[in-house]
Amino acid sequence: MTKVIYDKATFFCEWDGVQLPFDAYVEWYRNGAPVLQIPSLEPRVELLTEGILTINEVDVGDTGWYECRIRNGHENGSYESATAYLNVECKGILNF
Repeated sequence: MTKVIYDKATFFCEWDGVQLPFDAYVEWYRNGAPVLQIPSLEPRVELLTEGILTINEVDVGDTGWYECRIRNGHENGSYESATAYLNVECKGILNF
């Protein structure tokens, strides 16, 4: 996905195209680190229980690989995942 600086980026994490099982939960990562542990992202991130990640006012520093991991509450440590790349471009900004 490509966004322009200050846009909103939204990622969807689905379980085989249907609603998540009641005992499953979603975790989001950027370049292997949990998004809520990245100081520059944390205040701009919205995580919804349906597996949706929204990043408000994207910045060039948000560029990278985003991964959603769906974990089943009954399986010890196992998960399924999907990744997407976010590219943030800085277009048309001039400083005088």
